[in-house]
Amino acid sequence: MDLYYADRIEEGLLYRAIESHFVDDVPWEQTRFVQRVIEYLEYGRQNVWQGCSSREDVFARCRRVEEIYRSMRRRGCLSYRELMPPSRREEGFLRFMENEIVVDIGRGGELLLVSGKHRYSIARALELDEIP
Repeated sequence: MDLYYADRIEEGLLYRAIESHFVDDVPWEQTRFVQRVIEYLEYGRQNVWQGCSSREDVFARCRRVEEIYRSMRRRGCLSYRELMPPSRREEGFLRFMENEIVVDIGRGGELLLVSGKHRYSIARALELDEIP
């Protein structure tokens, strides 16, 4: 789907929306990503973005992305396991990995982003030096 996939993460609509919103102060509703998500929902598509099924859900999700941004600006990019309360840290490796920024290495040595597009994009917008 055009919302998430591009040859380079920086060319993707999600990355550009996050960068536009947090770096250039563009309102979410003026980003092509959010406009496209709403268009897809209006056409009756399901599971377009993180379980959103209405315009209200889309803007609630935007507010959640803003919370993640504020947390990462304050604390840096922590692993998902570090973000969990100690009582939940023994839930298992795979449970935590599904929420982490995960990369594979391609045959030519290039890094391929597998998951964590939101957090990766926020880390880039914040110009963080490192991410787990």
